[in-house]
Amino acid sequence: MAEEGFEWPNDDYKTRCLEIYEREKAAGTEMPAIIREIREQLDVWEQRDREAREEAWQRSKQQARTEHQARLRAGLDCGWIDLDQRDIFYCRLNNRLFRITRDKQKRWELVRISAIEESKGLVIGHYTDRKEANKVIRKVAFESGL
Repeated sequence: MAEEGFEWPNDDYKTRCLEIYEREKAAGTEMPAIIREIREQLDVWEQRDREAREEAWQRSKQQARTEHQARLRAGLDCGWIDLDQRDIFYCRLNNRLFRITRDKQKRWELVRISAIEESKGLVIGHYTDRKEANKVIRKVAFESGL
């Protein structure tokens, strides 16, 4: 371990490893077997911790998504969010609701709508990517004509 420049990734691991070492040393286990056991346990603990972090991250991501959807439905300004529909996104800026969808030519159609349920609306334009549409929204949202 010293040759590889081993560092304890977690102080809790250090304590657990020392417990394994003491237990195995008292049982008369040779050092290479003790090291192998410690490495195997480290792999198990690190995998478990990675999975726990991933699960927590997924939960927080889903919670943020739910909160973002709630903001949109409540009439508050928010950035683009899909409402569990593929290639249909909604955005509210300056209390104006916009929907962007992909058309058959793989272009984005930007529409000003008054409600999420509205199927038709005022078509603002067609864009090759959502970045272009964002630039337009920043201007259109504050104009008095729309």
